[in-house]
Amino acid sequence: MYKVKGKIEGNEIFKKSAVLDHRKDDGKAIVSSTSNSLDKTSDTSNITSRTIPNQDLKSTEFAISRGDNAELIFQDKKGKDHIITKEIQKEWMDTFGLKNLDDTYIPKFNNEIKKALGDKKLKLQKGSLLKLVSQGRQKFIPEIKKVLDDPEIIITDKNGEFILAKHLKDKDYFVNVSFDNGEYLISISNGIKEINNLNNKIKQGGRILYQSPNANFISQTLLQTSQYSANKIDNKTIPNQSIKEAENLTQYRKDIEAKYSIRPIKEFGTNYAEFYHDGENAIKKLLTERQGQVAGAFNRQELGDIDLVWGEVTDAIKHKGYDLSHILDKRIYQYMQ
Repeated sequence: MYKVKGKIEGNEIFKKSAVLDHRKDDGKAIVSSTSNSLDKTSDTSNITSRTIPNQDLKSTEFAISRGDNAELIFQDKKGKDHIITKEIQKEWMDTFGLKNLDDTYIPKFNNEIKKALGDKKLKLQKGSLLKLVSQGRQKFIPEIKKVLDDPEIIITDKNGEFILAKHLKDKDYFVNVSFDNGEYLISISNGIKEINNLNNKIKQGGRILYQSPNANFISQTLLQTSQYSANKIDNKTIPNQSIKEAENLTQYRKDIEAKYSIRPIKEFGTNYAEFYHDGENAIKKLLTERQGQVAGAFNRQELGDIDLVWGEVTDAIKHKGYDLSHILDKRIYQYMQ
């Protein structure tokens, strides 16, 4: 396991991974005082403040409400005021079949998509609406419903985030990005991306999990890109095509172990040798597989090869354990507090 001064958190590559991302907030918003941008001539006697759970992992929200059925005024983490009008609230609830803004929308996936997502539910929560409005993207509410209900492509990137994409026009795709919190997927971002952006996700270590049979011709180029994406070993490139040509993946991994004198510890399970000296993708692989190891995932001049192990949570109540699975469990617990 790659540790600096006894802690894996000291690993610079690990700091950038999905395990440590998206948990900077304490999980709840702070109720603000009346916004200075409110119309000073308006009647504020009915303004009531209430905490809005921070369901968007990448933002902190402050909110003021004028009753249950009126406009919702909130501040983003930069202190800028935004208004969710009654019309926007109604469109959000009508589009997703919700009774109120606090309800969660869970799309009903077909079996193939469920398998691609590891049989985990995807949840769209109020935080996504706040973020959408703060970015002036409320016009995309219908597109969010379309991409969640019927994605053409699902990609997982090098950070372990899930990208659901649906073609809009020309080279533009509408994209939903969701994060795996261990129990289910949480929608954290929605917007338009060009196909080049999706191609780059794959080239940088991502992979396609699902492709609809109805995907258009442009979408097929993504699949072609994924087939020729590469894994890096000692600054040398081993194309995935080499893996496909190998008769046996186990033998392919053994060949890498022999070539680089890798000696994995048997008790730690499968060694994904194709990610030798490829720390970021090694983390992503273990987050996907949730078992095994990558012997020599990292390399430090003063230490040599450093292994990455999935490990286990030995006490789910007290959040004790070891290695990557323990750190993931601990971070999720800290976020939920």
